[in-house]
Parts: sequence; C-alpha cells; structure tokens
Amino acid sequence: MSNFMNKDKVLGQIMTIKKQCKRPTETLEVQMCLKGYDYKKDVRFDSNVVLPYPKRKHERILVIADKNLEPKAVELGVEFKKFEEVEGNNKEKNTLKKKLAMKYHSFISTPAYNSVFSIKIFNRKRKPVFIIRNPDELQKFYNDVTRMVKFKLKKTNDLSFTIGFAEMTDEELLANYMAGMNFLNTLLKKGVKSLGGVVLKSCQGKPIRLH
Repeated sequence: MSNFMNKDKVLGQIMTIKKQCKRPTETLEVQMCLKGYDYKKDVRFDSNVVLPYPKRKHERILVIADKNLEPKAVELGVEFKKFEEVEGNNKEKNTLKKKLAMKYHSFISTPAYNSVFSIKIFNRKRKPVFIIRNPDELQKFYNDVTRMVKFKLKKTNDLSFTIGFAEMTDEELLANYMAGMNFLNTLLKKGVKSLGGVVLKSCQGKPIRLH
C-alpha cells in the first residue's frame, strides 16, 4: 500500500502538520501532481465530493442568484448577489467580480452563471463554483458545500483540496483526507497510480511529502 493511502502513516503526518499551525482555524491542504495525462486527449473530469466533516471553521459562501434562486437565498438569509449585479465586463463590474473571488471561499450558482461571471476569475483564485440544479434544495446544498470539495482537471497537472483546520481532531482530518483521496481514485484513469506526488501542508507551514 502506498504511504499516502496508509491511514496510520497519514495520521502521523497530520499530527506533525498540526503542531506547525499557529492558529486553530488554519487550514490543512493536500497538493498533488498528476503523471501520464494528455490534457488534449484525456477526459476532463469536473466532480465534487462531500467530505464527512466541514473543511473550514467558517466557510465564506456566496450565492450568485438568478431570479429563481434569489427568493430562496433571501428566505434563508444567506449572502448573495443577483445576476444583474455582476453582469457585464466594464471596469467597475470586473473589479467587483475580482473582489468577490478574493473574499469568498466557495460559490453557489445555477448552470447559467457563466453567462454573467467568467470562470477564469475563479480559476485564477482557485475558488470552486458549485452548481445547484434545484433552487428548492438550497438549504441542504448550502450545508453540503461547507463539506464539499471539487476535483477539476485543467490544463495544468496539479490538483489540491482542503481537508480541514487545525482545531479538528486528527481522526476527523484523516476521515476527510481518505474520503477525498478515495473519491479521486475513482476519477483518475489509473486511480491513485496516476499521482506523481502528494504533499500535505498547513496554510502557513512547511509541506510534508507523502508520496
């Protein structure tokens, strides 16, 4: 079994990483590089998985709402922006979009969101957009997003996901790590054998190589 899939060894490294953390809210992240992928021929996967535990102490989520999603966001009292507020490519709107991409960890929107919000802005900041199909399910979907991570194959060979924060127990962090890695195993064409390197690090700490 590879070290990065061995629970005991990963747990030990999680404990080491946590000792480096200066704040209880500091996040822990897994960073990976792929090998053997041809980005022109291989399937570009874009999938989400819900982890067992929240990945941040306070996940900042913004709903980008069309007319169907807006009343649900109002009803729940969650932060949102209307499509009309971010639509357009003038200097003022582009500045607003960049500020939103900086401020929030995750975004929720409908399939039509890319007509008003360029995906490039999110990609540059590595911020995920989670697509909701049924506005009536916003409450559940919003709660799920606090535990949800996205795996998306782009033109680069790197992937990453947040497994939690320093205040969590070692076992909770391990559970999130294993859930994410096991799901990724189903997406990669050769499973975890497609991973050329796996690193675990805290937001401000030194990385520890698992593979």
